[in-house]
Amino acid sequence: MQYKFYTTSYKVWEDMLTAIQHSQCSIYWESFMFIDSEDDQLITEIFEILAKKANAGITVKIIADSFGSFYLSAKAKKYLEDAGAEVLFFRNYKFWKRNHKKILIVDEKTAFIGGVNLAKQHRHSLDLHLRIEEVHIIQHLLRSFAKTYYLSGGKNTINIKKSQFAKLKIQFIEHWPMQKGRTLKKYYQKAFLSARNNITIATPYFVPHVWMIKILHQAAKRGVRIDIIIPEKTNHFFNNVANYVFASLVYKPNINFYFVKKFIHAKALLIDDTEGLVGSQNIDAASFDYNIESGVAFQRQDMVKNLKMVLEEWKQNSQLLNFAQNKKWHHRLLEVIFKLLHPVL
Repeated sequence: MQYKFYTTSYKVWEDMLTAIQHSQCSIYWESFMFIDSEDDQLITEIFEILAKKANAGITVKIIADSFGSFYLSAKAKKYLEDAGAEVLFFRNYKFWKRNHKKILIVDEKTAFIGGVNLAKQHRHSLDLHLRIEEVHIIQHLLRSFAKTYYLSGGKNTINIKKSQFAKLKIQFIEHWPMQKGRTLKKYYQKAFLSARNNITIATPYFVPHVWMIKILHQAAKRGVRIDIIIPEKTNHFFNNVANYVFASLVYKPNINFYFVKKFIHAKALLIDDTEGLVGSQNIDAASFDYNIESGVAFQRQDMVKNLKMVLEEWKQNSQLLNFAQNKKWHHRLLEVIFKLLHPVL
């Protein structure tokens, strides 16, 4: 199986653009943030080529989350629709559910999945995205897209080939909390409990549930080294504070927090240098309890090695904090406040 990891948003956009330019049959794209920008040449080119392909008769279907893509302009939407593309919004205000997946499938042969949005403010973010060319995984991604498509009001048929069972060292992870699914919780619990040597987490927002804090503390107590990579500054002041406060709550011997100076939007997990996960999930209640999420878990040693290299590089370009020495008096008060707000963060 051919694959490629990306560590910045604009690098993914460049290869997405190339893949779309070479498309011959279909383009299926869903993203939490799908926003046009007249002053970003690369994003403008992506919208233009999508319209060009739709106008040429290629199937183009786009699903944007109504909350995350609130600033997608009516002009851009009409531009795509006039060319023949179908643009839908995922809405579920009743239960505050969001479609947080980021999946692009081109000709059912090439797929992109991970944490990268299409929005100007993420252009220079550190992130993790994966390009894969494996028919069985792509059929799973297409099935996931079709499910969101119909929930978003799509009426056309999306033909999905029946994929035969294939024993691979890579699997698609899909999380649908609105259907009482707890895929992410089960996966993380199993991964943390199985860890014998090390756990590495990368996340832009670190607001873990109580069960996750407890299981991390248990792992640290049995000698597992836990490295958590988070940004020094996020895109929201509230999250800056939350990250630091919850890091101080979780901090124990064997648990290390690496604060990256550049905004890191990546969502990844590495267990014992034998299994990795790259996806759209954050470590917060929104991802685990409300949002639709997706990712790819893998045990292929070449993929695990590549992911480890990325995470190690980020750690080397970060600041390791000792909360036993750096905790301020007002963090105590904030810890109480965040504990009260924890269920809805």
